[in-house]
Amino acid sequence: MILSAIIYGVYTTMGKKFTQRSSSIIMNSFSFLFGSIFLLPIILLNHFPLFSMPLKAIFPMFYLTFFVTGIAYYTYFLGMTYTSAGAGSMIFFLKPILAGIFASIFLSEKISINLILGTLVILLGIGIVQFADKKSSKILSKQHPVKP
Repeated sequence: MILSAIIYGVYTTMGKKFTQRSSSIIMNSFSFLFGSIFLLPIILLNHFPLFSMPLKAIFPMFYLTFFVTGIAYYTYFLGMTYTSAGAGSMIFFLKPILAGIFASIFLSEKISINLILGTLVILLGIGIVQFADKKSSKILSKQHPVKP
């Protein structure tokens, strides 16, 4: 899990740097292409079929591919062009909160005390980071004032 967090941090910062020079669509296309290439040996070793899919899986696969992955990462890196990588990555932590809310709405799952407490912890953490970020930027602007 630590390796995953490190790789995601590198992906976010490098993705922001790449999208400043190019496009979010190009960055995501390369990311998904290289991800597929790295997963190919695992697929082949486990003897999963490469090009066959049941008809009932086509719509869910389209939804997951286009909306959950494609549009989500496109808008994520598009938004990163307008903010810092640290502030932009805070949005990532809202996903479990939204998943719990959507599960309650669409799947009739009950909202548990753990979900409420987790939501509060996540929102408190985001608030602390945002407050510290604003405070440090004020300190930096006083140390290095912008000349007119």
